[in-house]
Amino acid sequence: MTILLSNYRALLLSLPLFLSACVTTQDFSHVPNSPATQTALKKYLTEKDHKAFAVAANGVTAYAESQDQPENAVFQALLNCEKAANARCTLAAIDNNSTLPQIKSQQDEHRKLISEMKLKHPDQLMPLTKWFKPETDTVRPESQNLHYATPVSIKGIKTINTPELVKRMKEGNIAVLDTLGISRMNATLPGAYIVSGAAFASGNADKDKAFEERLDKVMSRYFPDKAQPIAALCLSAECWLSVNTLIHLRNIGYTNLYWYRNGILDWAYQELPFTKTNQIIVVD
Repeated sequence: MTILLSNYRALLLSLPLFLSACVTTQDFSHVPNSPATQTALKKYLTEKDHKAFAVAANGVTAYAESQDQPENAVFQALLNCEKAANARCTLAAIDNNSTLPQIKSQQDEHRKLISEMKLKHPDQLMPLTKWFKPETDTVRPESQNLHYATPVSIKGIKTINTPELVKRMKEGNIAVLDTLGISRMNATLPGAYIVSGAAFASGNADKDKAFEERLDKVMSRYFPDKAQPIAALCLSAECWLSVNTLIHLRNIGYTNLYWYRNGILDWAYQELPFTKTNQIIVVD
């Protein structure tokens, strides 16, 4: 089976993304070749609903199905895989299509888009709207609605505007987290990581502390250097997903954090590019 799949590598790279070809033309060489892992992949390929298959480097796998949206399956497959493997997992397939050609093409596309980015209105930046909220130091519980006015600043975290973010992205010295979650995997910033579940806030100190311990384990798989510059964003300045995420990251020891407060709306206002990504981080 492995030999047969490798013979199709050249053909696969020339086809469009999200192929509809039969399974035997798919390149799954990014899936470990252990018998158990290959058996799990073969079983997965027989399933009929929207589905996703995730795998860790140690060969641990997980897959999930959804009758409605493939994004739901993607989230659950990655979450189940990381729980089982206690390691970073990669999305290896969506429905019956290998993600390998997507991963390769996305890397090239993201580099190109970043290198060509230009602000449409460099002299007309969106203002940082000032509401009644003072500088915050704590997360906002989900029960209080996370679509709500934010403060202008977060204690211990820098605020970054669009020109600064674009400059740092071009320099390649900042990671970007889109905290709007899995629904953004088809329209996020070039090079960004989709993050689902990192904004959890229960209002209970013990539960939030336990969550941050889990978050620390997950994020350290992607960003082991806690001095790594990281920017987080969500839809707009009326969104606490990025605020909560950054406060959690600060609490677990990340020291070089940036808040892109105006988020997606500001990015769109400057007519900067959106793109697909398979860089997804899920947190339970």
